[in-house]
Amino acid sequence: MLSFRVTGVVALSALLVFAGGSALAAPASFGSGATEGGTTISGTVTGVTFTQVSVGEGHSLAVGSDGNVYAWGSNYYGQLGDGSTTDRTTPVLVSVGDVPSGVTLIRVAAGNRHSLALGSDGNAYAWGSNRYGQLADGSTTDRTTPVLVSAGAVPSGVTLTQVAAGGLHSLAVGSDGNVYAWGYNSSGQLGDGSTTDRTTPVLVSGGAMPSAVTPTQVAAGWSHSLAVGADDKVYAWGDNSSGGLGDGSATDRTTPVLVSVGDVPSGVTLTQVAAGAYYSLAVGSDGNAYAWGYNSSGQLGDGSTTDRTTPVLVSVGDVPSAVTLTQVAAGTAHSLAVGSNGNAYAWGDNNSGGLGDGSTTDSPVPLRVSVGAVPSGVTLIQALAGSLDSMALGSDGRMYGWGDNGYGQLGDGSTVQRVTPVATSMSPVISGASFDSVDGTGLTQSAGAWSIDSPAHAAGAVDVVVSYTQFGVASTQTFVGGFTYLALLPATGSPFPFLAVGSALLLLIVGSGFLVVRRTAAQRLTT
Repeated sequence: MLSFRVTGVVALSALLVFAGGSALAAPASFGSGATEGGTTISGTVTGVTFTQVSVGEGHSLAVGSDGNVYAWGSNYYGQLGDGSTTDRTTPVLVSVGDVPSGVTLIRVAAGNRHSLALGSDGNAYAWGSNRYGQLADGSTTDRTTPVLVSAGAVPSGVTLTQVAAGGLHSLAVGSDGNVYAWGYNSSGQLGDGSTTDRTTPVLVSGGAMPSAVTPTQVAAGWSHSLAVGADDKVYAWGDNSSGGLGDGSATDRTTPVLVSVGDVPSGVTLTQVAAGAYYSLAVGSDGNAYAWGYNSSGQLGDGSTTDRTTPVLVSVGDVPSAVTLTQVAAGTAHSLAVGSNGNAYAWGDNNSGGLGDGSTTDSPVPLRVSVGAVPSGVTLIQALAGSLDSMALGSDGRMYGWGDNGYGQLGDGSTVQRVTPVATSMSPVISGASFDSVDGTGLTQSAGAWSIDSPAHAAGAVDVVVSYTQFGVASTQTFVGGFTYLALLPATGSPFPFLAVGSALLLLIVGSGFLVVRRTAAQRLTT
């Protein structure tokens, strides 16, 4: 019989070898520690991240990675959907309302004072201001939680695949390839050939859009509408007082007209559009941006403040020559674009810092949005332009905002205007961690990162459950077998850590050698 003094055990790389000879990796998400407790472990709870966002006039919406929708900012008309009319300076959970159990909301669109969402069931849901029927529930009653958008003219069996929210009207694309609209119609923005408001969906007339052409994207502005056709052409209808329809005139249209080519080169198609207040933007297949309509603050980005009735090329400005633009967003009088380099660019009105360049000076050409609070290594993948504010979704699933913040629409917990990006408050607040239902002690945390000391517990692997709150919702994260308690074996007068697993034979790797440990009544160390 030989005795050994154990000087160290590589616990995280230990193998458990059972009598049958099979081996498996020791469960060690947070490593191991003594049964007496006091081992500090640490981790990070990411919580819910955002996958798609939309910005209205003073409020913001986001789809969470958990399938829920969150909202923040102005809530006077119930546009946050949380059952109240209280403004929120950080994201809150949108109530279920009429959304059936098992249905998730997969896309959101924020209008002036109302909100829309597309459900996984192919229906649309709406909440907020409803003065002109923009919620399409057949009434003009404001709603503080989601209601089902009525079928109206949408045929039975047709599902909705896209929604867009404008100033006071709404649009949707059906699985039948038609566009449907409802709400305010003073300028013909519903496209049904009239100027009559509608409280349920009506079919947008074909107009100049051929019957065989289906729309691939729609956009709703303050009082005009846009659609990209599968024929690679853009169609527009509604208010045209400043040339926002791009057909070379200033005449309102109650059915779709074809947007003129303007400065768009032959062979270049427009692949994505955005509608603002009396002006429009588009991304070309050449990686450039094009714009038309109202230009009082330089929001067309062509270096002037002259209105344009057909598309003009947005100037390069601060955009590097090798960078292409992948997405555009139109606000009240300022514009945003995301570059292929993961940076955001902005131009137009900057009175409230909506361009994010650290100033409040308007610019008629694109400026690079400052990094601000965006972490190093995070790129921007979607940009949104509100009335006087801007938001962007980062590759980390987090939101960043700048500009006007009078209603808390930047979501940073304040109502302070920001001239460079700040982070929307999204980090989980950790309330504790338990080890096999026994609470740890000495919790510290910051921005989702936490550390805590293990309590005393019998030897063996235990589950670690981290409790936290995010967006006012309590949640837990469980790490099965996440921590292993090691007992002390007094074989030779020196402590020896071992894994207690009944009568199993354990093989622990120690330095360059190994030890065989058999649990017996005397708990002796043998060879």
